[in-house]
Amino acid sequence: MGIDEKGGNIDVRDPLAMRMMAIAAGAGGDPEELYEGLVGLTEVFGDDLADNEVFGADVVEHLDSLFDVGAAETVREIVG
Repeated sequence: MGIDEKGGNIDVRDPLAMRMMAIAAGAGGDPEELYEGLVGLTEVFGDDLADNEVFGADVVEHLDSLFDVGAAETVREIVG
């Protein structure tokens, strides 16, 4: 079971859900640590994505925004 940004439950049905939740819990709200943990799931992201520094910086920036202002405001900021 996942948790949304308002503390509600999300029914997550993914074979990697428990690993992803452990990565998220271990990151403790640190966007860089979360990115590093998730991009390390090579069965999802392959072996080369972690080497793309531009992609990584963009993802960390957006994760930081998600943590700071939430999903709706992050999307508003991205799409204008």
